[in-house]
Amino acid sequence: MRLAQALLCDAANVRSGLMFMIGGGISILFREDFPAPMAVSAAFVGVAEEGDFNRPLPMAARVHRRDADPPQLVTELRGETTDTPGQHAGLPSYAPSAYPLNDVGLPDIGSYDVEIEVDGTVLATIPFAVQPASDRPIG
Repeated sequence: MRLAQALLCDAANVRSGLMFMIGGGISILFREDFPAPMAVSAAFVGVAEEGDFNRPLPMAARVHRRDADPPQLVTELRGETTDTPGQHAGLPSYAPSAYPLNDVGLPDIGSYDVEIEVDGTVLATIPFAVQPASDRPIG
């Protein structure tokens, strides 16, 4: 499988092989008290390749704090893709997945990332920052 798109959003869900997403492209989370809930989802769309078809693939989403020394694993979620449909007439076969990260506790302000792994290979790293709510622009 290879990456087509990965991003953080307000909410994401997959139904019948389609990705439904609200408020995609989040890169900064403003939080007041810590630990604070992430309150976002990670949306991932992969393109299935030969050997990926008609079987679920193991997946993991890991949240890391990048500015800790050493980088700190905040949480890891594991699951699997739904069965990836076979390829039709040379068209790409997309495999969307959504990871709700609403209840993941962020320990403090700083630099983080969400790492998406499929079938043992990291396909995406989504960087984001957590900043104090008081830094949120007005408007």
